Amino acid sequence: MCSNAKQALVSDLSDIFGMCGPIDQISVSTRGHAFVKFSSAAGVNAALAPGRTFTLRGATLRVQARGDSQVHHLRRHLQGNGLPHVERAGDTVYWTLSDAVGGGLVAAPASKEGLRAARETLAGETLTFLKHKASKQGNLSQRSLVKRPTGDAAGEPSLSPTVQALPSRTSAPSPSPLSVAAFDKHDIERVEVEEVEVQKAEEGAVADDADKPAVRNVCVIAHVDHGKTTLSDCLLSAAGLLSSERAGRACALDTGLEQERGITINAAVVSLSYTSGPTCPEDLRLSLLDCPGHAEFNSEVTASLRLSDGALLVVDVQEGVRAQTEVVLRQALMEGVRPVLVLNKVDRLLPVQRRRGEDGDPLPVDEAPLIEIHAHMRRVIAQVNALIAHSNTGPQPYPPLSLAAGTVLWGSGFQGWIASVDTLADLYAARAARAAEAIGAGVAEAEAEGERTRAKAMRRLADADSERGAKAFVQMALRPVAELHAIAGEGDVGALDVRLQGVLGRGLPEGLLTRAKSPDPPSAKDLRRAALGKLLPAARCILATALSRLPSPTESQRARAQQLCPRPSPEEGDQAAEDSTAPDARAAEVDAQTSAVAACASKGPLVAFVSKVVPMAGSSKAHAAVARVLSGTISPGTDVWVVDDTSASPAAGAKGTLVSASAARQARVTRVLRFTPSGVAGAHASGAQCARAGEVVGLLGLEGALGRSATLGQASLPAPLPLAPLAFEVSVVERRAVSLPAGGVGARKLAEAMPTLQRADPLVRCGYDTETCEQVIGGSGELHLEVCVERLRELLGPQLGPQLVVTPAAVAHREGVAARSPQPLLAKSSNKLNRFWAIASPLGEDLARALETGVVPVARADATARARALVANHGWDRKDAARILGLSPEGAPTNALVDCTVGVQGMDLVKDLLADAFAQVCAQGPLAGQRLRGVRIDITDALVHAVAASRRAGQIVPAATRAFSAAILAASPSLLEPVSIVRLSVPLRDVGQVYSELTGERRAESVTHTQAADASAHCADAADELCHVTAAVPTTQTTGLSEVLRGSLRGSARGLKVDFSHWAPLDEDIVGPAVEHLRSHRGMPRAVPTPESLSDRL
Repeated sequence: MCSNAKQALVSDLSDIFGMCGPIDQISVSTRGHAFVKFSSAAGVNAALAPGRTFTLRGATLRVQARGDSQVHHLRRHLQGNGLPHVERAGDTVYWTLSDAVGGGLVAAPASKEGLRAARETLAGETLTFLKHKASKQGNLSQRSLVKRPTGDAAGEPSLSPTVQALPSRTSAPSPSPLSVAAFDKHDIERVEVEEVEVQKAEEGAVADDADKPAVRNVCVIAHVDHGKTTLSDCLLSAAGLLSSERAGRACALDTGLEQERGITINAAVVSLSYTSGPTCPEDLRLSLLDCPGHAEFNSEVTASLRLSDGALLVVDVQEGVRAQTEVVLRQALMEGVRPVLVLNKVDRLLPVQRRRGEDGDPLPVDEAPLIEIHAHMRRVIAQVNALIAHSNTGPQPYPPLSLAAGTVLWGSGFQGWIASVDTLADLYAARAARAAEAIGAGVAEAEAEGERTRAKAMRRLADADSERGAKAFVQMALRPVAELHAIAGEGDVGALDVRLQGVLGRGLPEGLLTRAKSPDPPSAKDLRRAALGKLLPAARCILATALSRLPSPTESQRARAQQLCPRPSPEEGDQAAEDSTAPDARAAEVDAQTSAVAACASKGPLVAFVSKVVPMAGSSKAHAAVARVLSGTISPGTDVWVVDDTSASPAAGAKGTLVSASAARQARVTRVLRFTPSGVAGAHASGAQCARAGEVVGLLGLEGALGRSATLGQASLPAPLPLAPLAFEVSVVERRAVSLPAGGVGARKLAEAMPTLQRADPLVRCGYDTETCEQVIGGSGELHLEVCVERLRELLGPQLGPQLVVTPAAVAHREGVAARSPQPLLAKSSNKLNRFWAIASPLGEDLARALETGVVPVARADATARARALVANHGWDRKDAARILGLSPEGAPTNALVDCTVGVQGMDLVKDLLADAFAQVCAQGPLAGQRLRGVRIDITDALVHAVAASRRAGQIVPAATRAFSAAILAASPSLLEPVSIVRLSVPLRDVGQVYSELTGERRAESVTHTQAADASAHCADAADELCHVTAAVPTTQTTGLSEVLRGSLRGSARGLKVDFSHWAPLDEDIVGPAVEHLRSHRGMPRAVPTPESLSDRL
């Protein structure tokens, strides 16, 4: 364990055990074992109090007494739990369980004689052996005998004699319900459980669903800086993973780079466990995904929503609905994820102090501002509901969100309080029950009174979403909070404590009251966090809402199954028929997979979806696949099919995709992980025995078979059909070239790191550009690329990382011709025995596109069909169409070489060499070293020597290359630049500014805008109506466009996409500088050669 981790553990343990009494010392070993020394026996007694448990980072601490002086404390603890002790065999101490808790026995023999005596005592009983080692002098190996108790183990209490703190090791099986304690009557020692052999009903048996805790998979989505991560802190604190003092401030789910920039970059995944109690209504296992709010990292939202069943839509109540609010909400609805609205930062609207009368006494909080707050909340809710109504195109329509229905929460994540109508009603019911008990009512009568009060409160809040219910909502919901908020702002700790005593029956923490009397009293912020967090704990409200308002995995998958398992389109059905797969059989496979996903059964066939890959903390190579198990069970050692999204066709879209068996690969899962919070980059995780249907886990062992997202299936069955691919709202719009100094291992290390970087990000594109000879990274914007470069430096290590050079990526151009060469150009071979005359002319953009897209056949076997198409559709001469020597580049040609000679002997002998020379010229044109496009070269005449030795490649290819290049330079050569279609959506008020930006220096053409369908449905102001802007912009001018638009439009631009459209000739006034730049980048001479310098005279 590193020093930082030790310090963090000591700090957490100090907070946990400090409530028991003064502590002299806390020490932590390198293996994570902690030793707590109290100042007095009172602290030990408090820590050993019957029923007292401690939780650290989601795990129950295993606490044991140590030393002779603590024997009587431990004995008293056991007796207080109904565990009378019986001493046998002199050197053995036995503790027996009373019949009330199941009837069992724990034996801790300290010698072989003691072990033998224990066996005699327990003769004929069914035993489970637990192998362990005791930290005794002499390192004596022992075995503890544990008689399994009768009855339902799940309902029995934990029997751990719980003062030495040992963080639970979740990677090892737990000895529950019996904890092992090895000690004798003279000494008490710590025992590590290394292995537990548990009897199983059958191999691979899966526990019944009734025995499992409730499961919820929830993602937190919002616009940037609306308070997602601070809200997540409250849930971490309730799970024991973060101290309550740091919750809301720590942003614990943000990594180092995110903490530095103050923004969430990666979607953090964390598994949280809660037990039934005041914080959570029932046992719950929560998979929480904290998503980024910045538009450039929206791909993380897409990946997280596929794993989730419900979403907490966080909206800053002051700012209201913003651009990314609409985007992420639309994404959630399209994925079939049910949203719940959280109106955050309500504290910013509350009064900071109470009003004072003429006599100086405080006056009640004025209702008028509170009514305005309620009206403002209703306006924000109406905006969100309008977006839901407009975007509700997912697999299931969702009703509007409302305060009365409990689907709208409000509060302050930073201050640690969140409320809903349900939690308010519970609060009033609990107060009424306490009041009834105070006047002598029985328990049943008090409960009945509480229920009546709860029903009355719900009736009064039934109109909370309308102006008619404003007064009741203000009186019951806003005024109590506003008064506490104002009193805390004045620093009146006494009044604050009295108010809490009246409402909750308990006041502020003793530590806070003590601190209030010290020279350093708590600040107003601290008082507000303490008072409001105690009145309306954020975690309790969120967890209760997740259990009651958000769907379980079974309910969610039943509704989303058809969307996750789409049926193949007719075109794909034809493809299946060509692959000898019967359409009926394919439909049956889809139906079977859909049924398995809808059932969400742990005993069903394995179906899982990997939406992203995350690096493991502390390792530059290990990556965990973040997977949602939709059906079946995954455990370490499971062999699975991996059907990567990249092996499916089409790559993305709403329709189903097909994959051949050869495209699927097999892999073995080596570990199943549950994610835990981390303070550094990368995922922290603990091992799990298995992952059942409905759970979100990490999988190791798939690195070699997995790209980014994939469908997993059971290897013993046929390869699964790929589930619906992820549909991203953003695209690659910015590119950067990266390089390392020449020499050494830099180039190899960079080539190895690029695929690793690409796997760890759902959107980034990395690769080697063969046209520009650069390693290129593509991202969704400037900030996204900065983060990618930082990750790449980390992957390269401390030596090579700082040497990484980042430059704007070069943009490949094309060379063409605008006219026909005035006359044939001659070039002779070096031996002067071979001669070629050539003419260059435009091929035509229509024909170039037809060849490139395959409309005109390009294969040699289709020469007859190609000739027929050229004559019929493109006006070619019949003889020329039949005498094409070559098309280039191979695969998607846009240039043609034609033999127009008449009566020349030997052309058949050198046609392959001429085609090679033509391919070389097409790959690197004479003007700027760029590829040719839309060029036709005719060989009009030739002289080929009859002797084979005189017409070899060394003679023919250079001569033909010079002839073709000279012909191109004589045919008014032109430089073509790529043109991209830029699409984005902005409010109507910002359309003019977008036009100005695009049509200025960026040379955009065909700029148009159209109003979005039903844009005015959710916009109170016409200027807020959404418009879709489309423009044709040269690709060279799109660099930095995302940053400029988002900055100048204050974040209102959304959905920016840049897609290649076509090639267009450069304007004459910028051709010269562009050619000079491209030649310099290629390392070519600055001056462009002339046709005369390349051709020969007759």
